[in-house]
Amino acid sequence: MYGPYDLLPTQDAVTCALPDGMLPRYKVLPGCKPCVARLDSLGFTTGLAITIAGVSIGLQTNDATLLGRLPDYFPPGWRSCMSHEVDQLYSIFVPREPAGQRLRRYSLLYRDVSRLARTIGFGTDNFEVMEASMVRTVSRTSKDFLFVRGGVVGWEGQAIMVVGPPGSGRTTFIKELVGAGAQYYSDQFAVFDREGLVHPFPTPIYSSNGTDACRRICPTQYHGSTPLRLGRVLVTHYEPGARWRPRPLTQGQAMLAIMEWSINADRWPMAVGSLCHAVLRSSAFKGKRGEAASVVPELLGCGSAA
Repeated sequence: MYGPYDLLPTQDAVTCALPDGMLPRYKVLPGCKPCVARLDSLGFTTGLAITIAGVSIGLQTNDATLLGRLPDYFPPGWRSCMSHEVDQLYSIFVPREPAGQRLRRYSLLYRDVSRLARTIGFGTDNFEVMEASMVRTVSRTSKDFLFVRGGVVGWEGQAIMVVGPPGSGRTTFIKELVGAGAQYYSDQFAVFDREGLVHPFPTPIYSSNGTDACRRICPTQYHGSTPLRLGRVLVTHYEPGARWRPRPLTQGQAMLAIMEWSINADRWPMAVGSLCHAVLRSSAFKGKRGEAASVVPELLGCGSAA
């Protein structure tokens, strides 16, 4: 079984394009056929298909020049495929206005028949909307891997998983761990295979730096590339002034904590077995923490999180 993340440096969206005249298609429910017909009337001319973690995604557009920018916004580990039928279809329409025309025409982004964006021009924000939607699609519909909401780094041949609710400071914690020398595996999901190994899924990190504007960081030079055994699970959240005094969790408590944040466990029959393999060989701790910079040296400098 391949991991969801494999570097394919020789592959790009242009060479992965489907043959001329072929566009990706997804299974259409009878009630959606009129919507699909209206979507097709936009005149898409080129398309491609990729697969990530067992999920096939198609993309069609009327502007072939966009193909070169697409790989930067595909989910980690994408592979090209020549499949005509896909699980999810994205459509990008860019208007071509005659010179001197003053009518305002919009660029459109669709997921299947649902419109995700309607903007003047098709820029970075649109690509990021598409990227986020694709990642959600893969995490919710994958039947090859279990996706759990959490951050992961690699350290001394094992995976450290950080679990916590939104706003718990997980991104800051992961960035601090990577800055201390750990390998970046993911800021969004821990990805488990059926043997309980954790696979890299290095999505970009978005840093706000205390402002409303977010900065997209792609830490490609720091990422891990091989599946790891789960070594430690940290169920934690940031609290100003708190001291790091975690309590150990039993294997059952660790499984429940992980399952609480699973995305597709209800769609993957092997989810429980996968996590049993994972937690059987790991230790787990729970507790609030203060600043990440004060916790990371202790965490990486000893064999346990206590």
